[in-house]
Amino acid sequence: MRKIIIWLVMMLLLLLTSCSRDALNLESPNDALLEFLQSTTDTYTGDDNYFHVVKAISSETSDSVKLSGEVKNNSTSGSKSEYEFEVTCTVIGNRMIQTIEGSRLNDSDFNEVTILEAPIEIGHKWHYKAVNKVGNKVAFNAEIIDVWDNGNAVKVKYESKDGYREERTIFSGRGTIDFVKELSYKGTSIITGYHSTFSSESEANSEVPVTTEVETSLEAQAESMPMVSINIPVSIYNLLLGFNQSWDSFIKDGDEAIWKLVELESPAVEKLDSIDITEDKGYRFYKFYAYEIHEEKPYVVVSIVETYVDDQNNEMRNKVTYWISNTDTVPKIYDFSGN
Repeated sequence: MRKIIIWLVMMLLLLLTSCSRDALNLESPNDALLEFLQSTTDTYTGDDNYFHVVKAISSETSDSVKLSGEVKNNSTSGSKSEYEFEVTCTVIGNRMIQTIEGSRLNDSDFNEVTILEAPIEIGHKWHYKAVNKVGNKVAFNAEIIDVWDNGNAVKVKYESKDGYREERTIFSGRGTIDFVKELSYKGTSIITGYHSTFSSESEANSEVPVTTEVETSLEAQAESMPMVSINIPVSIYNLLLGFNQSWDSFIKDGDEAIWKLVELESPAVEKLDSIDITEDKGYRFYKFYAYEIHEEKPYVVVSIVETYVDDQNNEMRNKVTYWISNTDTVPKIYDFSGN
């Protein structure tokens, strides 16, 4: 009888070991997702004086990286420790999970989110539970809305049932290079986020393709752009950031989020109405900087340089002037004009 019991125990242990191995195999990191783990330090600019820097990257295993850095914001005060952060990205099976330590980082409002899931293809959707800063779980829907650069660049949107929204662009080897979130305060939508600043070193090491006539034209256009960047009020920065982020979705599929950012019965509305939203030029918004601001009562007039990129990472820059109304309350775009 004792031999039978021992034999049963051994069989049970073998069965549990086999099941554990199968579970581990199921959770083996997806190779395609591993390519999107960040491997280089970077600087990220955001609203007004905000920017943050990833100073160091460490990795104990091939399926996880830890980013260490500091938030820089000249408009606020605080101890150094208050501005330090750590972001860990881990690939578990077909999912990439991001966890954040450091509350001042202008990233997701949730400390744990599933930022990417395989397969990497447009239209792929998934559901996950994000963990907020007090440990509660919130249901989210996510969808890959764009893939380009031979699958090396992915844009994902995330939305909770209560309407909180995020979007991020993730590049192979560079992690999140662009992030935006929409917050609601007293019934008003506020959009904020950050953008990666490409380092001169990475640009120097990149392959230089044969220059085409179009690229030559774009280079000449770039040389005519103002080089001096100025600070503008954070509320106006958020407005212009949100407008340009929404522009891509508006042109591509008629997303109505952009209408929240313009004043009713204004020249801006008329211009948006006249745009053929089916005419997608293939360029996506990348970043902008302001170079001039002045007042033309009752409006604040801001001139900016907008940068767009296409599937081959060719850049197109436009000078655009915006007339902003309601700057003392909730700013809206009254009019805009390309220069």
